Amino acid sequence: MSSAVDDIEVVERAGDFVLVRWRNVILNVWDGRVSVARLRQLKAAGPRVVKKYGLRGVNLSVVTANTALVSVGGAERAMASEVARDQAEFLCASACVIEGDGFLGATLRGITASVSLLARAPYPFRVFGSVRDCAPWLAPHVAPPRVSTSQLFEMIGEMRRDDFAP
Repeated sequence: MSSAVDDIEVVERAGDFVLVRWRNVILNVWDGRVSVARLRQLKAAGPRVVKKYGLRGVNLSVVTANTALVSVGGAERAMASEVARDQAEFLCASACVIEGDGFLGATLRGITASVSLLARAPYPFRVFGSVRDCAPWLAPHVAPPRVSTSQLFEMIGEMRRDDFAP
């Protein structure tokens, strides 16, 4: 795994906004507050990443249990829909992991799935409760050579290490 870990790269960093890449997987972790400003950063970063790497990417957004999704309003939902539509030219799949247990976690995942349906992204999109649950769905979308579910799960863990985190 060490050679694969060496291929992890921070491709964008601005304050608490960080995009990390491995192969064609682009990871962003939301920890704190979802804001229109941060969604704009995500929207602007997409074309720069494609220009630099020339890839059809797989987006993985991980929303930690510390993130205040309950306070997400209409402006944030509208911007999230705009980002989803704009990413169509360079994404082949997108997944959102909303960490958190119980009723609140399940409700937030349901709301996110509903908003994604309204955005009508022309690529596959799914919402999950954990990275472990997400990995089997995401693995077939990762650029060759083929990656197993367990390899992808391990790489996502490496991508979330402190030295890559915001």
